[in-house]
Amino acid sequence: AAEQIGFSENGVWNFPNGAVLIKHFDYPVDDDDPSVTKKIETRFSIKGDDGNFYFLTYNWREDQSDADLQEVGLEEPIQIATTGGGTRTVDWYFPSNSECTTCHNSASGGSLGPRTRYLNKEYDYSSKPGGTLGNQLVTLSHLGILDEVITDTDTPNYLTHTSIDDPTGTVDDKARSYMDLNCAYCHQPGTGNRADFDLRLSNTLAQTGLLTAGINSPLGIAPDEEIVFAGDATKSILYHRTNSTDPTIMMPPLAKNEIDVQGVALLETWINQLQPQAPAPNLGDYRIVNRGSGKTLQVPSAAFGNG
Repeated sequence: AAEQIGFSENGVWNFPNGAVLIKHFDYPVDDDDPSVTKKIETRFSIKGDDGNFYFLTYNWREDQSDADLQEVGLEEPIQIATTGGGTRTVDWYFPSNSECTTCHNSASGGSLGPRTRYLNKEYDYSSKPGGTLGNQLVTLSHLGILDEVITDTDTPNYLTHTSIDDPTGTVDDKARSYMDLNCAYCHQPGTGNRADFDLRLSNTLAQTGLLTAGINSPLGIAPDEEIVFAGDATKSILYHRTNSTDPTIMMPPLAKNEIDVQGVALLETWINQLQPQAPAPNLGDYRIVNRGSGKTLQVPSAAFGNG
C-alpha cells in the first residue's frame, strides 16, 4: 500500500517516496522519413525521502551509445536532412535543474503529465504479454498501482482532456484543454505567478478569471488590450505571448524556440468566437418600493434624493 500512487480525480496524484518518472525525447531528423529519429534527451523526476521531487537531465551522445548528465542549461543544434539534399538546423534546449522546478513546482506536486484527465483514454497494450486495448486508469487500478478501484463504468464520469486533434471536440473544449496542459502548471494558485487567473480545466471559464484579469505587463498591442479580449485575438495578450519566441514576451517562458502553429491557431479561433461579457446591471440605479397595495414599482434612485 505504501508504494501505491494516491489517486485524485481532479487534483494532483500523490506519488510515494522513491517514485521515478521518466520522459524520453526522440527527434525526427529526416524530412522525407519521419520514422528516422535520433535520441536527444532523457529526463528523470525522482521523489526523494523528504517527499520532494528532484530532477536529472541526460544529454545523449552523438554516437547514441550513452547519455551524460546535463548539469547546466544548454542549447544544442540538431541537424535535419531536408528534402532534395542538404540540412537544416533546429536548436534543442536542455533545462537546468532550477529551471525544471519553475514548472514542476509545489502546486503541481512535482509532476505535470500524470493526471486523471490526461490519462483517461484507451491505450493499446497488445504488444505486452496478454495485453489488450484498455483504459489507462482502469489498467493502473487493476494492477494495484493506484490506490483507487476504477472500472470502465467510472471513467465516463471523469473530467477528460480533449486533444487538439480530436475531430469530435469543440473549439472551447480543445482550447481549455490546451491551456490546462500547457499553461496551468504555472497559472494556478500557489505558484507565486503574478498573473491573476487559474487555467485549470476543472474551472468554468468564468471561474478562471481569464476574461476579467488585470494586466501586470502590457504589451502595447492595442489601447484596450486585455489578457483575453473576447472576440478579438489581436487585442489579446494571451494570443501574442503564445505566438512569440521573444524571451521578453513568449509563453511558456522557458525552453521555447519554436511557435506551436497549430496551438496558436486554435487559441486564435477560440478567442475570436468568444462573446464579450455583458456588463453587470447597476442595481443601485433603482429601488423596489412596496406601496402597500400589493404592487411593486421600480423607481429611479435619484427620486429619493439622499433619503
